[in-house]
Amino acid sequence: MKRSNVILRVVAESTKHRFPGFCDYAQNDKELGRGKSMSTEWYLQAHSYGDEQFIPFAKIQSAFSTYPTGTETTCLTVTLPEGDVDFYMDLSDEISSLMISRPIESNSLSRIIYEIMQSGRFIFFATDANFPIILHPEVIEHLPEGMLDALGEPKVADSPEVFSRLLQEMYE
Repeated sequence: MKRSNVILRVVAESTKHRFPGFCDYAQNDKELGRGKSMSTEWYLQAHSYGDEQFIPFAKIQSAFSTYPTGTETTCLTVTLPEGDVDFYMDLSDEISSLMISRPIESNSLSRIIYEIMQSGRFIFFATDANFPIILHPEVIEHLPEGMLDALGEPKVADSPEVFSRLLQEMYE
């Protein structure tokens, strides 16, 4: 089984929230994420001892506070200087996971993701990436069984600068 299929199965099994599927085509090179796939998706999941860790939505929302946003039922569109980015999540009082559809190359996006990850025990990964990213080694003990078997050994980003560098390296 391809590694990306295993990762998608782990995503589906490790969260109760379902996201809409995407089959949109990128409109330009910036929408290709890092040029790996026309439907690149990035995932963030928070865990506590193998289960979901629920984070107050207000903590997550503060990461977007300096950018204009538009909200639909399950989508928060954030307008960054480099372009719009769609964050899919359950827009309720608490969330444990979110997906970024067709991410763009952006320092602003990198900072937002890092800030979100600071609010809980999050793991960041993509189906076509070489490794996941965490902010603290302690996150590993909270992940669901088998998740790292599918995703690979995570790298630790202990600062926004390291996180930004790892975002680039995860596709090399």
